[in-house]
Amino acid sequence: MIMFQKLLGRNYKWFYLLVYTFKLAYAYRMNIIFAILRFFVPLFVTFIILNLSSKSGTFSQYLLIGSIFYQFYAFSIGPSYDITNHVIRGELTKHLLRPSSYFGVLILNNLGFNSIPLFTRLFVISLLIYLSKVNLTFNSNTFLSILTIPFIILIGFCIEIIIGSLSFFRHDFNKSFNPLYYDLMPFFSGSLISFSLSPYLFPLSFTPMALIAYHPMQIYLGNYNSVQIFYTFFGYIFWSLFLLLFARFIFKKGLKLNEAVGL
Repeated sequence: MIMFQKLLGRNYKWFYLLVYTFKLAYAYRMNIIFAILRFFVPLFVTFIILNLSSKSGTFSQYLLIGSIFYQFYAFSIGPSYDITNHVIRGELTKHLLRPSSYFGVLILNNLGFNSIPLFTRLFVISLLIYLSKVNLTFNSNTFLSILTIPFIILIGFCIEIIIGSLSFFRHDFNKSFNPLYYDLMPFFSGSLISFSLSPYLFPLSFTPMALIAYHPMQIYLGNYNSVQIFYTFFGYIFWSLFLLLFARFIFKKGLKLNEAVGL
């Protein structure tokens, strides 16, 4: 630790915060187990239904590998709850007055807390891939699909900040909305089912949620040509910037309302 303090200097506090929240997450092992089970229940149910209704193994490849991309979105889950609690409890001003970046603290808190669930879920999914004898491909498309992961995490954090900021306008909204949103996201992200299977589902591919799992899977499976891949990465850049600006806008607007009522 002393070596890191000398190496990082004044930025050591961010490293310390990450390590602290990582250790704190391990202290609440039962919460982690329930969070992991909450994700794997729909995954297993979908896996069993598709296994019974299909003789092809392609569904398991899409379902299991698509779930890996979804995990990096799940890696960013948490800031909406933090913002909501800070607004409801009237603690937001206290956090904003600290010399450290408010969003920086939120992000590192949740990166540290979500690390163990991420590693655990990736291990279990990898085990399922092995048991299901899914054929993994490693080529240029695989590399390009991996490049989408930083965008997936960024989009996830932006969505979290937007959802958390809604608490400024209605304090009780996120208590009922957040659980519903997290339960539906595996479907709307395309990690449970491919939108190309039905014309009724295909419009969902134009939403920013589809960038979490559906589009990375199309690149990985080789379903996109070079032009489509270009437009997909353009979509990542566009939606990342748009959501980043919108998250900043709605947070500041909500903050002004928060200051006006004296919370």
